[in-house]
Amino acid sequence: MAQYEKKSAKFYEFSNKVGSVKVGDMDFQLCDHVQKIHGIYFATAFYEGDIKADGKDASGVYYKKISNADLAFLPEDMLKEAKVQYDDMGQTDDMVARLLKTITQLNAQEYTRSVA
Repeated sequence: MAQYEKKSAKFYEFSNKVGSVKVGDMDFQLCDHVQKIHGIYFATAFYEGDIKADGKDASGVYYKKISNADLAFLPEDMLKEAKVQYDDMGQTDDMVARLLKTITQLNAQEYTRSVA
């Protein structure tokens, strides 16, 4: 069985803020999920504030309300501009790097899924 990396208690104190970024004047909380929309991959995030209509805005962000969650799907170029909002011991920096690597690679190639 793999051993878990030992972290200080402080590492977990701000778990509800991990993924919090600012892009332009909007605040988002990223999650480790990507979404394919019209053949392009986007980073998934939650947002608060003014409710946006479902669909794509002028900046290229798609918005969708699912149940009680207000979701935003951020394009690659906007994710590159994301500014981390809290000192969370690098967790959000790591999340942004994972998402950028994933959507950059998926958008650079035709992703196909094989079913056995």
